[in-house]
Amino acid sequence: MWYNILMENEKKTATSNAEMVTISRAEYDELKLQNQWLLEQLGLAKKRQSGSVTDIVPEGTPTEVVEHRLSEEERTCDVCGAVMEEIGKEVRRSLQMEPARFWIREDVYYTYACRNCEEETNEADIRKTPKQPALCPDRQWPTGC
Repeated sequence: MWYNILMENEKKTATSNAEMVTISRAEYDELKLQNQWLLEQLGLAKKRQSGSVTDIVPEGTPTEVVEHRLSEEERTCDVCGAVMEEIGKEVRRSLQMEPARFWIREDVYYTYACRNCEEETNEADIRKTPKQPALCPDRQWPTGC
């Protein structure tokens, strides 16, 4: 029964004034907080999408400057024929990256023998440098590259 009365009231309100909606103060405050949060999220998303390159670049990263200028012919004024002067510039920064760099690392492990023991007993005490664990199994790489 209450549902029917509420529905009738909603219909009357909607037909009499289509733009007016009644909500409680608590609902209004909640919607206001949600709206503020959504606006902050939108601002953060925009900043991430078009954020400054310096926001993600470590200090000391080398910079390559590439200047794009018009030739003297292209700077000739179509009206009077004089050569136009530079009056400003626009700098656009973009983060550049080279593909991954690969190289072959050769770990050289030396073997040692005691020559003194070898001379006295004809048997040498032999020691090898301990090997570090390998990430990949041993492979035979060409030496003449």
